[in-house]
Amino acid sequence: QLGAGAAAAAAAGGGGGESARRRRGCSRVGLRAAEAFGILTVGFLLALVVPDISTVFGLLGATCCSLVCFILPALFYLRATQGVVDEVAAASLPRGSKQFRSLQRIVRQRRLSRLLIAFGLAIALVGTVAILL
Repeated sequence: QLGAGAAAAAAAGGGGGESARRRRGCSRVGLRAAEAFGILTVGFLLALVVPDISTVFGLLGATCCSLVCFILPALFYLRATQGVVDEVAAASLPRGSKQFRSLQRIVRQRRLSRLLIAFGLAIALVGTVAILL
């Protein structure tokens, strides 16, 4: 009986966790299948509705090019330097020190990155409107 109790405890402890991991894996597979189905459905509907393929290519170029060229690099820089600015800003640095100048440079570049994101969004909007008109 002791063996049966130990086996039941092992099944409840170890098997339950493994079962939960399997269920999460299934839900991820289901989510990816739903995403793929949604993308294919949108593509199919666009193919039915839009008579000219150049319109689709123009919209794709207007949005994706500004995203890849302007928006994503600026977002990556903001994300990469976020911890550095927070960490250094918390420390009290003398104004003339090398670290203080470096922090000022990073803050200035982060502001420029935000402007670059705004510029990229404006370019995407102008390109999209130009294609649709």
